[in-house]
Order: sequence, then C-alpha cells, then structure tokens
Amino acid sequence: MNQYSLLKPISAVVLLSMLLAACASSATPVPTKPSEVTKSTEAPKPTEASKPAGTTQALSPVPAYEILEVQDVSTAGVSRLQVRIRITQAATEAQLRLISEEVVVAQQKTTFYSAIALFFYLPGTDPHGVYTGGGAVWAPNGRWEDANLAKMGNYAQHRLQVTVGSVLKNTPTSSDTDIPESVRRQIYYNLVVAQDSGMGTDESYTYIARKHGIPESTVEKIAREGTRRSWPIPPSR
Repeated sequence: MNQYSLLKPISAVVLLSMLLAACASSATPVPTKPSEVTKSTEAPKPTEASKPAGTTQALSPVPAYEILEVQDVSTAGVSRLQVRIRITQAATEAQLRLISEEVVVAQQKTTFYSAIALFFYLPGTDPHGVYTGGGAVWAPNGRWEDANLAKMGNYAQHRLQVTVGSVLKNTPTSSDTDIPESVRRQIYYNLVVAQDSGMGTDESYTYIARKHGIPESTVEKIAREGTRRSWPIPPSR
C-alpha cells in the first residue's frame, strides 16, 4: 500500500462534503406563513374605544354640609327624627338627595326611625325658622304622616321625597286655605294625635276634615305645612 491509496478515499469524502455544503447554501428558503407569525394565544388588550361608556366616570361627590341640630320628635308608638342642616350654597334636587341619603344612613345605624325629616338652610338664614335651601322626608311612601305604617327594621315602603328651595314658596297662606295660622297649627296637632292613636292616613284626614268642617285636601295641605315648618306635636309618652 502506497501513500496515494490512503489519500484517495479521504479526497472522495472531502469532495462529497463540499458538494453537500454547496447544495445547502444555494437551496431556496421555505417562506413562513403570515398566520404563523401573528397568531397568539393571549387575549387582545382592551383599547379606549372598546371600553363601555361611563366606566371611568366618577360618581358625583356629596356637597359640603354641616349638621346643626338633630331632634327626636317621636310620639307614642311612632319614632320620628328632625335634622337641620346648613348647606354652603343653593343646591339642586340631586345634590340634596345625596346629602339626605348620607344623613339617613348614618342616623339609622344606631336607632330605628319610622320617619326622618331634613331641613336645609342657606348661609345667613335662621336654622330655627322655616327651611330656605330645601327639605326632604324619608318615610313610608315619602310621607311624614305615614310614619305610623313603618315596621321595625322594614324599609320596603320607605321613599325619599325631596323639595328644592324655600318652604315659603309652597306654604299655604290664609288666602289659600282661608284659615288663620293658629287654627292650622291646632288642626295639625290634632291630626298627629289621630294618627298616633292608630288611624291610617286617609282615615285621619277624613276624621279631621269632618271634625273641623274643611275639605280633606285642605287637611293634607296643613299636614305638609306643619311638617315643613316644624309645628309642635304631642310629646312622646
């Protein structure tokens, strides 16, 4: 065996390797499908356009207010509360409702009340007189006179009735009812007594109307006036 017989098989192997390498470098690459590049198992992130409207809108803040006085005006068998509140400026119905809801929730945490009346006063006005900024009643059917219908711990019938502005715009005068204020006060007092004795709202209106010889609609006006102006009621027993 000479040296050339050893070189020939080595040269053949080298030549084959060179040919294979040349073929690999000249081969056309297989293109990747676009779908294989963009496909992802992650859910797309939400954009501003895809968000439901209103999800970033903040709730209206409760306007500034100060509780001036909380007075228990409960009568026999019926628990009632009056709250006098100072507001910093004239408020809308929605703003008064926000304040009222917050105050009612706070008061009901400790004691059950059949009805709560709230009186709002503008800056510089007498908080012991008629309300000047608005009023609200939280009671069965939204009526102060229906307080006797409330059941302990059951607020299913309770509604919040809100009035905006000064009570003077809605208060009956002698020209409206043709009844002096002193008599209207007595009628209101008698109405509360009748309701606290167990009469329902309609029944008490009928009873007082017949007793004083006036229409039931007038009794209802006087009932609202007495509530708004905080007229005296029978003491609790």
